[in-house]
Parts: sequence; C-alpha cells; structure tokens
Amino acid sequence: MRSEVAALSALVSKVRPPLDLYGTPAQRCKFFKGLAFVANRLDRYVVSEETLAHARAALTAARESGDLSLIAFAQFGLGFSHLWKGELDQAEEQLQAALALAERIGDVTVQSRCLTYLMMASRKRGRVGEVRDYVSRSLEIAKAGQMEEYVPYATSNLAWLAWREGDFAGVWGNGRAAIEASRRLPIRMPFEWAALWPLIGVAAAEGRTSEAVEFARALLAPAQQRLPDALTSLLEGTVRAEAAGRPGEARLLLDQALSAAREEGYF
Repeated sequence: MRSEVAALSALVSKVRPPLDLYGTPAQRCKFFKGLAFVANRLDRYVVSEETLAHARAALTAARESGDLSLIAFAQFGLGFSHLWKGELDQAEEQLQAALALAERIGDVTVQSRCLTYLMMASRKRGRVGEVRDYVSRSLEIAKAGQMEEYVPYATSNLAWLAWREGDFAGVWGNGRAAIEASRRLPIRMPFEWAALWPLIGVAAAEGRTSEAVEFARALLAPAQQRLPDALTSLLEGTVRAEAAGRPGEARLLLDQALSAAREEGYF
C-alpha cells in the first residue's frame, strides 16, 4: 500500500519458492491477487498482459480452494483487470458473475466493488441509464457496508450525469464533493478523472480557463491512473502554456484535450 517497491520485491522473492512447493490454493490466490494489486499501483492502473495473468492465476487458485468468498473476490479482480486493459466485454462478464455470487453469499464488500466498476464500465460506454442505476445501487451498498472509499466514485458519476444533462451547477457540486471526499481518504481514489473531466468541461465552457488548467494539472498527479500518451501530452502542454503566460495556447490545447478525452470515453 505504501509502494515500497524494493522491500516488496524482496518479500516476493522470499515467499515464492515455499509457496510453489507448499502453498494452499487459498494462499496462492492471495499471493497472485497481491501481485496484481502491486502491478496496478506501480503501472498506474494501465494493465499489462502479465498483470492480467496474475489475476487469472488468482481466480484459478480461488476455484481450487472452493471458498466462495475468495472466488467472488478473485473474479472481481479479474474483471477489474479487464476493465483497465480496455476489454469492456470481458470486464462486464466477470464483474457481473462476481456480483451475482457476492449477492448469493451476502458479501457486501465485493458487491460494492463490483457495482462501482460496473458503473465505470457503463460510463466508458456512454450508457447514461445504466450509470444512473449503478450510482443508486453502489451508493446504497457502499453505505450499508461502510465502504466510504467507494462513495466518491458514485458522486463523480453524478457529476458526469449532470454534464450529460447540461446541469453545470450539478457538475460543480458533485465534482468538487467527489474530489474533496477522495482527498480525505487514507489512499486517494486513483480515478479522479471521473470527476475532473466534467469539471474541466464546465470550467472551459464558462471561460474559466485557469481553473480548468488546475483541474488538468490534477489529472497528471503520480497517484492517478496514467492516461493515454497523446492525451497526457496535450494536458502537459496545456499546463506549460498556462504557466508561461500563454493563455491562448493553453486554451487551444485544452480544447484539443477535451476532444481527445471524449473520443477515449472519459466523459
């Protein structure tokens, strides 16, 4: 959780040999889930084939264990990996299966996780009705399970829904609330783009370029999911132009970034 890479690598090297020889299916599941989690942190939630392989290995071991809670969590993990690899069909398939199992066994934690990322998958597809439904369900489950870390995701998507409806006040209120809630958490939500892109869109539409650029700067923070290279380049250029006192160039690059973000399904 602290991203202490050297210490973690040493621990993995120490654990792996006895795990391969003597590890139970449940232990192997937790090990591979841990590897996938760490890779996501280090790669800023841009999923590689290796990370996806770790998630698959975790699910295989979970099924060998016969532990339904472990299976549900590992299946969620595989769906999560497919989502951030851009494989939305596979992501939704795994997340729906994990959600159904979690509902059957009463695992509220996994339900909350699945609903949150099904919501994100629907948003990437631009499915307004589905997002609205998932927002309602995810808020209800997150509060029931005291999973406060998932509330900012729902609030972020309320901002996106407001953007789609032309409700600028709703974007400002929900978007800012989501960011503030994220930054109160022990570990910030790594997908603040869910709130920041609607905020950038509204700020730009209202001619508040400097404020839009500050939101753009937040997208580039190391703790946030890495955006596609072309989009990152546009945002970096926007921030540099604003800092150099070239507001016209900053606005031009910002408009290009907004257009690219729409094409990528960010808002």
